[in-house]
Amino acid sequence: MAILTVVLDTVPPALASAKRDYLSDRQVFVVFSEPVAANSATLAGNYALSGGVTVSQAVMGPDANTVILTTSPIAAGQSATDMVGNTVAANSQVALFVPGSELRPPTADLMCWMAADTGVATSDGHTVSDWTDQAGGATPHNLESVLGSPQWSFASFFPSGLNPVIHLDGESGIRLANAQTMQAAELSMYVVASTEVINASRVFLFNYRDVVGYGLGISDSLAGRVKWFTSPPHSLEPEAAQLAVNVPVMLTGTIDIYGEKKLYLGADLVGAASGVSLEYGDGMELSVGYLLGNRQYLVGTIAELLVYSAVSDAQRAAVQDYLAQKYFTPGPSPASKLSIRQTQGMIEMTWTGSGTLQSAEQVTGPWQDLPDAKSPYSVAPSESHRFYRTKQ
Repeated sequence: MAILTVVLDTVPPALASAKRDYLSDRQVFVVFSEPVAANSATLAGNYALSGGVTVSQAVMGPDANTVILTTSPIAAGQSATDMVGNTVAANSQVALFVPGSELRPPTADLMCWMAADTGVATSDGHTVSDWTDQAGGATPHNLESVLGSPQWSFASFFPSGLNPVIHLDGESGIRLANAQTMQAAELSMYVVASTEVINASRVFLFNYRDVVGYGLGISDSLAGRVKWFTSPPHSLEPEAAQLAVNVPVMLTGTIDIYGEKKLYLGADLVGAASGVSLEYGDGMELSVGYLLGNRQYLVGTIAELLVYSAVSDAQRAAVQDYLAQKYFTPGPSPASKLSIRQTQGMIEMTWTGSGTLQSAEQVTGPWQDLPDAKSPYSVAPSESHRFYRTKQ
């Protein structure tokens, strides 16, 4: 005889975060700590905002934890129920993150700009059916076709909170139009992404045909190592460009008309080569999350992609500053800065100051102190995800 015990969920959902859309001052993403029921979560009257801002509409977002508000310019939240009827505490409040109104990348020489927080359409609220190039060129690189089921979702970009992303499951990808217009003599590529598995042969963005073209992805032979590929076959894969699981990163690859090729991880130069050239062939394919022919499907997320037909220190500084503000700030003070990397099969965390390392299964907590943890602290990866932070 077997005995089945049913444990009733009596924990009410709580407000986890609220963030205004980066390109619209009339849309706010409200994230709850657990799934909420659509019949109450989509009642606009259940939400109130400070500063005289009004809510005209509330709809479910890309998952059951997220509600999207349509507002008069700006926002925060108030009341809904979870899937079994537990009510969010009345007058619950959460600080609203509002990006700077002038938060835009530089537009000079911009060929392609794909961002998960704008221009994305879905067939069912989740599955990506269209994606619009924001660069504004005469021949935009809009979504042309999809492989599998790329998903519009959210990912945590500590410390800036949840951000919209395109999630790719290892069987999905997106083909963009007008690959031939991106056959520049020199170029700069910027990618904000994360990977969920440390494997070889993965793709973020490639403009490729057979063995010619260029792109950013993960090495064909070194698991988790970034590759900045240009043809004739030359792949820059420096040791310092090793990615960690589920840690969002900003990658920059440049190659100028003199054959100087560089790779940056965040703002740091991690690799360089000289005497490199670019070649293109007929039938180039511009692809996100997979590679023409052998696929190399990504398991991870793409938040933003930018490609420029020019290379300069001023451009790079401006684009990296834009992406850093959008995805990686507000950051901790230098006294509590936490760095996470993978090394020799372990996850290593280093931090400065007197902060206490904490961990949690979810970004919303509960957070538990690791009182005996000293910097550097190493742990063997044994879960699909785990979050860490330092607390002063």
